[in-house]
Formats: sequence, structure tokens, C-alpha cells
Amino acid sequence: MKRLDVNDPFYQQQRVSHRINMFDGNMQKIELLRLELNCLSDSDPFLVNTCCEHVYQWFSDRNPHHIDLVLMFCRRAGIEPPPTAIQLATDVAIARLEGSPSGTSDRLLKEGIKSQALRIMINLKYTGADLAEAASKAASWIEHRYPEKKLFKASSLQKFYAEKYYRKGRYHETAEQDYFSNWDKFQGEEAKAGWREFREKQPLASDDSTGTRHRG
Repeated sequence: MKRLDVNDPFYQQQRVSHRINMFDGNMQKIELLRLELNCLSDSDPFLVNTCCEHVYQWFSDRNPHHIDLVLMFCRRAGIEPPPTAIQLATDVAIARLEGSPSGTSDRLLKEGIKSQALRIMINLKYTGADLAEAASKAASWIEHRYPEKKLFKASSLQKFYAEKYYRKGRYHETAEQDYFSNWDKFQGEEAKAGWREFREKQPLASDDSTGTRHRG
């Protein structure tokens, strides 16, 4: 599992020059987490943005399961939660002991699993898979990882993907193209090779997890 070396000269340089110094309070924590995750994940924008969004939501609604999901996403990505995530998890643990957190895990867990599936899909598409293959293999991953839950079929994942990544992008025609452009610049060869291997080994979904296919 990959661990952040806070003494690494590159990290130290980024820590000083990064825009986190423009913020204070909660926003500074979010930006610091963004930097740490970028260093750990070869700038995987989906992982980084999803984790930072859950931290933002934790500050907004104090549902502790947002931070639980950050830790889970890090584990699934093969990285050790960075210092800021550990600090936030400690804050959540204290709040739980004091009886102050609110919210339940069921809805957030389902959304978290969907986010993981979409991350799998966009990475598979980056390796050259079409939408149908990416959705089928993501549905297969869910089926084997969460066999006790009846969650998302491949057809539903295609719909979610289209809604999220085929919308207008900030810099390119679609949001998907924005992500791919960023990966072309920053994603390391190790990360790319890992997703190519995942694509090769991950089976397609069973009939029960396929549903009605959408075009893509």
C-alpha cells in the first residue's frame, strides 16, 4: 500500500507553493488533502475530487460516514490514508464517542459504491474500453465485492456515467475529455498499467447484473 512521505522534497516544495496557503480553516484542510491525494494517486482526479467533496460535506452536515468513505476510497485505491484524512478520522472518532455525529451510512454507502464504479469505468475507458465493456466490468466488480447487496446493473451504470461525464466539460467538449486531458499530463505509467491489467482480468457482468444495455 502506497504511503505519503511527508519528508519527500517534491511534497515539501508543493506544500509550500500550493494554493492551500490562500485558505484557512476547513477549506485549508480540504486543499491540503487534495495535495496529499494528488501526490499519492498520480493525480487521479476522480479519487481526489470525490474524497474532497465528502470532506466538504462532512463539514456541512457532520455525517461521519463521509469520512468513512474517504478512508474506504483510499484503501480501494491502494493508498494509505494521508495525514489530513487520518486527522479527520480522529475528529470523527472523538465526535462519535461524544455522541455528536448525525446521519446514517446506508445512503452514503450506496453512493460511495456508485462513485467507485464510475471511477472504475472512467479508468477503463481511458485504457480503450467502450462504455458497454466498462459498465459491465464495473457491475461485475460490484457483484463480487458486495454480493449481499442488490445494487447497480451495468445498464444503470451506463446511464449514471452519461449523466456525469458526457455533460459539457470545463475545458473540452465533455467532462470525460477534461479528465483524460489531465491524465495524459500527470497520470504515471504504473497507474496506467494497473488499470490495463484490471481490464484484462476483470470478467464481464453476469446476466443478473447486466440489465438493459444503453448505447455508448
